[in-house]
Amino acid sequence: MILASGLGFQAWAAPVISPFAADLPASSYSASGQIVHPTLGRAWAEDAFNGGYWNAGSQGPDWIQADMGSTQTLSMVKIQYSSSATFSISGPNVFIRVYLSDEPIGNRWTTLTPVATAPTPFDRGELFELQFAPTSGRYLQIVANYATYSWVALGDTHPRQDWVDPISVPEPRAGLLLLAGLGLLGLGRRRLRADGASAS
Repeated sequence: MILASGLGFQAWAAPVISPFAADLPASSYSASGQIVHPTLGRAWAEDAFNGGYWNAGSQGPDWIQADMGSTQTLSMVKIQYSSSATFSISGPNVFIRVYLSDEPIGNRWTTLTPVATAPTPFDRGELFELQFAPTSGRYLQIVANYATYSWVALGDTHPRQDWVDPISVPEPRAGLLLLAGLGLLGLGRRRLRADGASAS
């Protein structure tokens, strides 16, 4: 899963934050701030949600938001911490938080309870798989604050790496039992038809 290493740290392939928040119209994405990076190019919210890189151009707190178009139920997001700091950062004002709501969030995040928070300290290039109780909402927002250490940024410029929520499928034994039950049901029906024909 680690695709590259350099500059003294390992870089993950840029993950999709959530499959429900990827591949949406450009108008679905918003941010408190976003820049065109002098060396990395465009670093907007749309890019971060689709496996790229977002830079707010400030130390935070800053946020990116995706309007998923309809209410979705999520139980995990993947977020990659990105920073110019070459050391671990932590402290009361250092955080990455995940919010879900049926209404646009924006700067209202201060009045809401996050569904997940990334554990500190943050190490450069670290990928967080944040799992939480299934929660529904139309708007997915990531809020980050790096205090005085670095501009707020997420993701990287490596190739996009997709992932999907696990799909529930019957266990093989359960499937075999189901087929056996259907077979017995068909056999019973054939016997009833045979008995009826012989009685007439």
